[in-house]
Amino acid sequence: MSSGKVTQYIDRAERDHPAILAGRLGAMDKLEIEVYGVDVATGLELSYKMSEKCWSGFYDGRLIVMIGVGSMARLYPGVPEGEKAGVGIPWLLGTGEYRSCRKTFLRLSKVIKWEMHEMFPVLRNFVAVENRQAVHWLKWLGFNMVQTYPDFNGSGREFYLFESIRKDE
Repeated sequence: MSSGKVTQYIDRAERDHPAILAGRLGAMDKLEIEVYGVDVATGLELSYKMSEKCWSGFYDGRLIVMIGVGSMARLYPGVPEGEKAGVGIPWLLGTGEYRSCRKTFLRLSKVIKWEMHEMFPVLRNFVAVENRQAVHWLKWLGFNMVQTYPDFNGSGREFYLFESIRKDE
């Protein structure tokens, strides 16, 4: 007999997770991958492979979100050393179902951001301005929208550069 309780948890991402999530990705997350000139499956796979650490979130047994952080030094070797030292590139791609477990997601995302900051003093990436829910969530997590790019990567879409700097106390 089922208790009717829905399970919600985050665990270490596994190799097959990008392929599982690719076909179910939300529209805004698809857009944010495609502005880099790759298809969704390739974008998820590269995000997973290039991450120093990667997590997968599950809701009622379904993979609904992947979260990771990669090193700017590893991802962008051509960037001058002083600009990439200690910089992590955080990312989140999901189905949108994580809104069904909002409280759990918000609580765990704070913990994951803290873990990312343990690895990198600076976290920095881009988010589509029109992805209002993601922008709101990033601000709630303490990220700042530091610059606007009106034609990001030649896509005709406006993106923010977002950033969080670890406060060493």
